[in-house]
Amino acid sequence: MRRVVMDHRRAIPGVGGRERRVLPPATGAPVMPRYYFHIEDHRTYIDHIGVELPDLAAARDGAVGAAGQILRDGAAKNLWSGKPWRMWVTQSPFANEKPLFVLRFSATEE
Repeated sequence: MRRVVMDHRRAIPGVGGRERRVLPPATGAPVMPRYYFHIEDHRTYIDHIGVELPDLAAARDGAVGAAGQILRDGAAKNLWSGKPWRMWVTQSPFANEKPLFVLRFSATEE
């Protein structure tokens, strides 16, 4: 299986593709959790950078928005080949970690 890194963070509302380093808080302020959005269609895209978001609800909203934009921007054509498109979200850059949630899309003609 070929693995490709993809910058899909541009598609997550409120993120804009910006990457932020995770540093320990100097003032005792809480650190936001980091979520990693991995994608599989005809290839596998592993998110090694992740996005800081306030909570799981924000990660779910971001995933739905990102999936919609990615599919609108051309990934939907692969749905018709019979292979489902999926995005799974983890709290580590290791894609084989148990996902927090998974979005799956498929299409068939009837």
